[in-house]
Amino acid sequence: MKTVITTVGISIFENYFKSNKNSIKRSHYEKCKVKPASEWDNLSERIKRLKPAVIEWAKGNKNASAEIKTLKKINKNSEDNDNNLETFLFCTDTILSKLAGEIITEFFKDNQNISIKGEPKIIEGLQVNKPEKFKTQGMYNLVKKIDKIRKVNKDNEVYLNISGGYKAIIPYLTIMGQLYDMPIYYIYETTDKLIQIPKLPIQFDWGIAELYYPFFSKPFYNHRDKKFNSSINNNVLDKLKKLNLVNKENTITSIGDLFIYFVESKLMTGRSTFGHLVEYKLLDYYNMKSSKFKKAEHSINIGTKNEALEVDLILKPDIESSLKDCIFVEVKALDQLNNTDNIVKNIKKRIEKGNPKEFYLCVYKHPQIDVDKAKIENINNKLNDEYRKKLKWYCLDIDLSLYEYGDSNPYKSFLQKPLDELKEITE
Repeated sequence: MKTVITTVGISIFENYFKSNKNSIKRSHYEKCKVKPASEWDNLSERIKRLKPAVIEWAKGNKNASAEIKTLKKINKNSEDNDNNLETFLFCTDTILSKLAGEIITEFFKDNQNISIKGEPKIIEGLQVNKPEKFKTQGMYNLVKKIDKIRKVNKDNEVYLNISGGYKAIIPYLTIMGQLYDMPIYYIYETTDKLIQIPKLPIQFDWGIAELYYPFFSKPFYNHRDKKFNSSINNNVLDKLKKLNLVNKENTITSIGDLFIYFVESKLMTGRSTFGHLVEYKLLDYYNMKSSKFKKAEHSINIGTKNEALEVDLILKPDIESSLKDCIFVEVKALDQLNNTDNIVKNIKKRIEKGNPKEFYLCVYKHPQIDVDKAKIENINNKLNDEYRKKLKWYCLDIDLSLYEYGDSNPYKSFLQKPLDELKEITE
């Protein structure tokens, strides 16, 4: 079974009127045009007169709309034996898109291979007549709905059919499809050629995500007013604008909304390449600067073949030191401290298994952001005295302000510049 998320536009009406010059039906259509879905009941009589005529005309017409044409093409082009499609219809926040969704549902009612799941879903705020609502609500709500369907149907291959709906959403859905590895299909109305947008090697920059995501929360950003306050540094704000996460009015863009949603769903579970770079910089730092250790080793497994347990860095006072004489170092992005239980589990497992002399937890962050000591205290309180005696907290400030949008190698300056001194964090 394949799951297809289909955005719904109004091409079915435009196509209907190309072959039907009924002026009365056209007047009903024009009265409903661009009206928000909230006015459905007020225009119900006009809807009742228009709907059956379009349903009757569309019967058996595979070219009735862009959405229908694309779904039938996807179904026909299936390369495996399972050519059954279940389809979710996502409508804009307009009367005509909702009505088109109902007509498309009726079209596939008796189709054995293509089934419409539930009623067409209206995406609140997804209307171009109110650009601010489109930016602040519509795209964000669309991203959430798509991600929910993707998660619920994780055992199926999930496709995006973007032939219908506002053309303004195509760039955003293309990015989302790339990020979540969802095949994207599109048919231009005047052709029968089904286009699959290929998977490209793109991803959000996790180094940027880990360092700049915290600025989208208190004390820098007020979610209720959807504005940044005066505590945010102008250089940081300029950086967010260069990344197209924030616009010139200092509010979050649709790309910014997608960035926040994606980071929040992935940051706690993903391991970033940038985190590995920080580990290697710390490895160099301890090997070159510290006179307390003879050797620092990276990514050491202290577990078994059947159950690996990796330590980011192990600091050895002597070359042949046993684990109990060494210091374990774990490296975390600041926002990973939000996952308290995972951090506590991380510390306990490594201390129990290796029994190191000390355990350093090194948190890297943007210089303007302070470490929330209440989070550290909360983690410490979940550890017994034996663990707390071994544990020390350090922070490492990393400033990627030299990074310029579009550079071919954004981390060159970070890799070339020596690390600043680690700062111990005390409660």
